[in-house]
Amino acid sequence: MVLCILTSLTSCGTLKNGHGWGQDATFTPGWNRIGDAAFNAATLPETWIPLAGALIFRVDSLDKRLSNYASSHTPVFGSQKAADNAGYLFRDATRGSYVATLLVTPSGNTIEDWVPAKVKGLAVGLAAVESTDLTTGLLKDASNRRRPSGSNNNSFPSSLASSTSVYASLASRNLESLPLDENSRIGMRLGMMSLSFATAWARLEANAHYPSDALSGIALGYFTGVFFNDAFLGLTGHNDVSISLEPTYNGTMIRLIWSF
Repeated sequence: MVLCILTSLTSCGTLKNGHGWGQDATFTPGWNRIGDAAFNAATLPETWIPLAGALIFRVDSLDKRLSNYASSHTPVFGSQKAADNAGYLFRDATRGSYVATLLVTPSGNTIEDWVPAKVKGLAVGLAAVESTDLTTGLLKDASNRRRPSGSNNNSFPSSLASSTSVYASLASRNLESLPLDENSRIGMRLGMMSLSFATAWARLEANAHYPSDALSGIALGYFTGVFFNDAFLGLTGHNDVSISLEPTYNGTMIRLIWSF
């Protein structure tokens, strides 16, 4: 459905700068671009809000209390098994959305331009996904946190939440390269993010994770996806957050600008 909608909206073979999506992808972007991408990814609300939520849930046994409620009552999915299946379904939906948005981004008017650009752009996306999986695995080994079900010590962070989130972030970034009106773009980004949080809740009802596990996974996936996209895809116009210092009569004013 997403692919059909986006295809109908795609009319030009190149981006506004005359280049194709993925054409300028590189794994040697320079330290300035890497630093800017890391700062931008870390300061996005999609990254720091889930991370702040994870820290809050570690206070006063909130983690365990919400996990126990979700897994015992299963108010949304009806059973732990259904919740477990839903989590994987949401992950697959975001993966499909990423592939769909990747295919319809303008990458050239000829097949000779289109294929190499898509391959290079896909390589950046796969690097983000693999980096997310690797980091998640390392954190699991380091934390050694017991799952609520007691099945193993791989609770922190949620790999399903981080995987869903990295696909959602990559798909959301791809929307910036499509000729969409701003309301449609915001709505689709919110839809992608909703799938990440739906996955997180599903993991709670499945008795597989605590809230801090799932929220940390969301933050990790979104940070990694945005960082790789902005640092290595070679696109411009992704400065979602900017900070500036302006002198005033009584001192200095810090101006924070957040674009969404």
